[in-house]
Amino acid sequence: MAFESSTVSVGDSFKKSYFDQLIANDNWNKGRLDTIYSGTNTFIGEKTFRSATTFSGTVSIEGASRIRITKNDAQTMPTETSTIVEYDDEVFDNLGEYDNVTNFRFTAQDDGYYLVIASLETELVVMPALSELYLRLFKNGDYISDGYHERSDGESANKQWQVLFNDLIQLSAGDYIDMRLVHNQGGNVDSGTDVAQNFFIVHRLS
Repeated sequence: MAFESSTVSVGDSFKKSYFDQLIANDNWNKGRLDTIYSGTNTFIGEKTFRSATTFSGTVSIEGASRIRITKNDAQTMPTETSTIVEYDDEVFDNLGEYDNVTNFRFTAQDDGYYLVIASLETELVVMPALSELYLRLFKNGDYISDGYHERSDGESANKQWQVLFNDLIQLSAGDYIDMRLVHNQGGNVDSGTDVAQNFFIVHRLS
């Protein structure tokens, strides 16, 4: 995982000699290190870290995956079809892992556990009784899990419907994920245009 700066909080026994040992470890990208030790248990620089070296303490990782992508344009979603939601308005994407132009997918740079949150709201539409809306997570093209909304028998109003999604998943470097809407309304359903309701969030937790 690449990052620009980080702070290590450790006990008094964590000395400069320990940093020297880390530099010698081939699993560290030695050539891109700007400052390894400032005298305050802080190191600053850009490097790639792998877990071959273990130490106790707290690490604040500035380079963990963080994206938030919204959507402010209507997209037509055909019935009985798994349609990739084209979240295309980048709010932030600190590692450049999301394609908001072609595939509308997040591709992980590093192994880890990722929190995924998504929301999609439709335009005004009549959903027949027991119609279903799913916002589904796909990993490498395979269905993983979904959010869900089901119409009750007594509702028939022309209204906007919202589907929410959240899950914690494990990804390896190179794995990609996207969100897809599936419904059985019988015709087309258009996504809404409110960025407060249409968003896709990914954050690597560890």
